[in-house]
Amino acid sequence: MSFLQVFVLLLMMSALVAAKEATIDKLRAKAVAGDIKAQVSIAARFDFGNGVRQDFAEAAKWYELAAKAGDAIAQNNLANFFQEGLGVTKDYAKAFELFQKSAEQGFANAQCSLGLMYDVGQSVPQNRAEANTW
Repeated sequence: MSFLQVFVLLLMMSALVAAKEATIDKLRAKAVAGDIKAQVSIAARFDFGNGVRQDFAEAAKWYELAAKAGDAIAQNNLANFFQEGLGVTKDYAKAFELFQKSAEQGFANAQCSLGLMYDVGQSVPQNRAEANTW
């Protein structure tokens, strides 16, 4: 590889990093302004380390904002955090509450998780009949 090819490659990589940072900054500005989709998107970036350092506490903060606004995906994902203790203190009752809100909106992942909580009696009395309804 010639010097020129290496230089061009490094230049392109630098431009990609700068573009990714600009995108994250724009996304964060929208999220701060109350854009629910942006809040969920930035939460997912921190959740999975996509373009940012993985940070479950930061992800939980953004999921919580969107969950309070009624976003079913955010409610489900935050419930998972409470169930596993990722970035928040483990709290099965809070996980159940959030799974239920999401499930009632028809979000299938939350319905499954809610059913499993009823099935094993996690945070609620075990109720296989109720588990089967979800």
